[in-house]
Amino acid sequence: MFERAAVDVVGFGFGVLWTMETYRVSFVASAIITDHIRDADGSVDTRPHYHLRGADDGLDMTPDMGDADIYVSGNIKWDGCSEVTFDPEGLHLCGRGCWQDHVALMAWIWRRAGELIAAKVASCEDFKPLTLAREETV
Repeated sequence: MFERAAVDVVGFGFGVLWTMETYRVSFVASAIITDHIRDADGSVDTRPHYHLRGADDGLDMTPDMGDADIYVSGNIKWDGCSEVTFDPEGLHLCGRGCWQDHVALMAWIWRRAGELIAAKVASCEDFKPLTLAREETV
């Protein structure tokens, strides 16, 4: 099942593919580079496009998430135990906006996984929305 991550982000957001099993969900998320491409003939493609995995520059894009760079993947079980793998090359978070996008995506994945699992398994109280740690003033 494909979803566009419903997060308040600086960029275009993320595409997320979910695979659901009875007691866990697996996910793969890729950053959307653009969702508006005008072809030479003037037609407009409004599908999300992602950076092509293995491409040498940022202009090589694909609308197929199966061919896209993976931002994060993993699975979350009914009890909240999770396996999460970030881009094996390492994430490049360019400034505050990218950090905010990252935190928003991870919080959204957690909440959405809980919704998907709760539809199949009772007693999934652990999936309350995540909150940010409070900053201490020195």
